Amino acid sequence: MLVLDDAPTELVRLVGYLGAVADKLLIDLVTVAAYQIGGSQVIVPQRVDPEQPTVRPDRTGPVATATEGYLAPGADDFEAQIDRASEGRRAFLRKVTDWAKDLHRDGLITLDTYHAKNGVLTLLPRLRAFGSGLVVVYNGPGPNGVYLQFNPSVIEKRAPLTVDRIYQVSSPYRTGEKGTVMRDVSDDLLAALTAGYQEAATARVQVSLDRQSGGGANDRVEPK
Repeated sequence: MLVLDDAPTELVRLVGYLGAVADKLLIDLVTVAAYQIGGSQVIVPQRVDPEQPTVRPDRTGPVATATEGYLAPGADDFEAQIDRASEGRRAFLRKVTDWAKDLHRDGLITLDTYHAKNGVLTLLPRLRAFGSGLVVVYNGPGPNGVYLQFNPSVIEKRAPLTVDRIYQVSSPYRTGEKGTVMRDVSDDLLAALTAGYQEAATARVQVSLDRQSGGGANDRVEPK
């Protein structure tokens, strides 16, 4: 994975070329931007798809109307733009948005929408105490611009009791370098992510017993 503060067009093309000619080489190109919001620093990642490179406004022409990105509270802005996605991706966006709103309603996260200056919207379900989240959700142009992305370092550090469960139930859906990108989600995956947020936010986790083992209740596991 390459994490940069800027992704020049030439680099995006190179990553796309390498991915096309090397079957076993997986490269994720991620740009990050830092913003001061309400006295705290917000880090916003964005995966750059070689097939859908970041659109750069022309700042050399006489008319440069692009504005800087900004953060809006809540999920309303993100939800209002779901219909701009292709019809086949809208159900995915509605599902993960409703899930994030439930986390926010339960007091586990802060929830904001980031408007990138290239038009991509990012839904940020972040842990209140840490300013980062286990996942982020993107609504960008093209069929590859809509996805949920793991933050592996946050998951492994803040939800160590739940991490194996999250990775296990997500395995059919993960793509990209180290399987960080999900273009579809199951109810089991969202339940596992909810448990991860519960663990990270409260130092406790609800672990569902395997249905095949005959268990029907939830056990509360306290970290050692």
